Amino acid sequence: MIIAVLSAEQTIAARLTVDSVKELFPDAELVSLRTEELPEFRTFLQGSGDSFCLTLRAGVRLLPDFKSYLEQAVSSPQAACLDLWRMIRDREEAGEAGTEPDEGNEFDEGPYLWRTEMLAQTGFAGRDRLPFAAYIELELWNRLIAARRFSAQQVKVPVNSGWQDDRPKPPRWQNSHEERGFLIPMLKHQEVVPLDRPPLFSVFMILHNEAANVPWAIRSVINQSFRDWELLIVDDGSGDGTIEAIHTYLEEEYLVPLEPDNRRILILRNETNRGKSAGLNQALQAARGRWVVELDGDDWLGPDALMDLQQAADNSASERVLWYGDYVEWQEVSGGRLFYVGERRFEPPYTASRITAEGYPAAPRCYRTDVLHKLGGWAQSDPYGGRLYEDMHQLLRLSPEGPFGHIPRLLYHRRIRKGSITKRHSAEYRKWRAWAAAVYGETGPL
Repeated sequence: MIIAVLSAEQTIAARLTVDSVKELFPDAELVSLRTEELPEFRTFLQGSGDSFCLTLRAGVRLLPDFKSYLEQAVSSPQAACLDLWRMIRDREEAGEAGTEPDEGNEFDEGPYLWRTEMLAQTGFAGRDRLPFAAYIELELWNRLIAARRFSAQQVKVPVNSGWQDDRPKPPRWQNSHEERGFLIPMLKHQEVVPLDRPPLFSVFMILHNEAANVPWAIRSVINQSFRDWELLIVDDGSGDGTIEAIHTYLEEEYLVPLEPDNRRILILRNETNRGKSAGLNQALQAARGRWVVELDGDDWLGPDALMDLQQAADNSASERVLWYGDYVEWQEVSGGRLFYVGERRFEPPYTASRITAEGYPAAPRCYRTDVLHKLGGWAQSDPYGGRLYEDMHQLLRLSPEGPFGHIPRLLYHRRIRKGSITKRHSAEYRKWRAWAAAVYGETGPL
């Protein structure tokens, strides 16, 4: 059996786990894996003759009775038909409320056992498909079950048995509880069902060199609880393999054929970079939805974003030209890792002076499609030809057309790139703001 200790970059925690494994399974093939070594691990598994692979997190210490639970799992009558096992805490036996483990509690989640051939075939999600390495086991578990090609079993282990979680508590600034609460719903895996009629929502993604991030953004659309959507992707002259990353992701994860008649997901490609506004206008010409939602290639939607937008639009006493919500901010650090840093709220009134002074456009932005057509789409008449600040420019153009509606919920997740400079502090933004003030002046509450 292969036993892999994940997140081995946490050296002290990994050493504790390795020691407990060696004591309990002295003959196992033990592998300590740093997160960046996961692709090589898949190659290693493809050449292995071992039937099973056990994975556990650095800091998880196996107790002497763990071996009995493992043997019980693989020797059960149905074991020959199973492909993966998940060890979880048995809260019911402990006399605690509820019969299922708490997905929001990482300490209810124990080691995973996989058939090696299957794990070598599927592999764990890379950083482009899951930018939170702590969840790779749960994500793969959900993905394999959703595929309905593999059989799984949860093995309930009493509290204080099987393993002990000695992982150090993360520093308070990491906000791990908030992080897990936002991410667990994102780890579900839904199918892409063909769309045979015009949808309510058209989601636009205009991309330039986003191969490292776009799969996670696409996943956030596919995972929406409200399913009446189409996704229109414009690859705007990328040179980093963005279009290939999209095709590979959709074909491997969702078995989506991308023929021209598949109108659930439509991909358009520009050989040269034409700019954000030009890309948005391309998508607008192909859109069939009543509403248009913008999504940047390095951001993602909350799983209920479209549901909340739909309910707000349906229940509003007056017609709105745009709905917007609030968003969560994630700081990107070295290696592409993300940390929750807080929330940005956009309480009304959302005025033109506030839009330009703050330099932070609300997100998500959900536009009425007919109003976009009335405006002629996104303008390219500004000093940067629609390549910069097109989001705020569109809000200024839209404000005379009717009221905006605010949904006081966190519907969107924004990635803050390392070393980025806020728009209000850049020379380019000062130039654009002066131009906008001269053209649009001030308007009242939106």
